[in-house]
Amino acid sequence: MTIFPGKRDDGENDIRSFEGYAKDVRDCARIINDLADKYDIDSRFVATLGMDFWQGDEPAPTTRVEGYGLGLDVVAEYQLTGIFLHLWASEPDHLGISTAVEKMLKARWKAALDN
Repeated sequence: MTIFPGKRDDGENDIRSFEGYAKDVRDCARIINDLADKYDIDSRFVATLGMDFWQGDEPAPTTRVEGYGLGLDVVAEYQLTGIFLHLWASEPDHLGISTAVEKMLKARWKAALDN
């Protein structure tokens, strides 16, 4: 399933709050699990988790860190098997030279490996 949470405005998903973002991801995670249970599918994957707009503008890297962190928490909570984050890399065509999302991911992976 592809998830771009937020309120629909003129065909765009505009996220208004982190609480709303997490709720939208949670609602989709429930659907993924329901469908997987119904069709006896083991792999439960978020094909793309994105953040199109944040309060009317492109999300800053630090906003993406918090939003994607919440999304990853939901994925873990619902025991989904994988996730692809949309527009998170530090390449110039994504978030400029910011490595904020990569640092968050590395910290999460390190913590997971340490446990």
